[in-house]
Amino acid sequence: MADIYFNILYETKYSPKKRTVYYVVEGKASVTLDAFKEMTSSQQKRLKNILTNLAEMGNKYKNSDIKPLKGCSKVFQIRIDQNRFFYFSLVDEHIILFDHLLKKKNTIQQDIYRTINKKKEEYERKFIS
Repeated sequence: MADIYFNILYETKYSPKKRTVYYVVEGKASVTLDAFKEMTSSQQKRLKNILTNLAEMGNKYKNSDIKPLKGCSKVFQIRIDQNRFFYFSLVDEHIILFDHLLKKKNTIQQDIYRTINKKKEEYERKFIS
């Protein structure tokens, strides 16, 4: 298995509670960063805005583009058009972007949910250790 790193994407500066947004790098690649680079500038701006607000407000931030992922414990998806970015939050302090999916059908298949949940559990253990 490749080495797993967590790079900082955004850190709050003036929030009463410091929160950090990370993205996962496995080996030398980051699925989420690569997907971000492929998006249009307006899509990138929307994602940055959502992540900034999540970092500033934590779980109090509500947005119709953020949904819990069915069948996955504490995994959320940020929906930017057909792009789905998956993240989890630890102790309302750290937000970890760990996967991306380009949705081509109306629903996400059950086996994909299992894979995403497995990744989340692995990254969560690695982040805490």
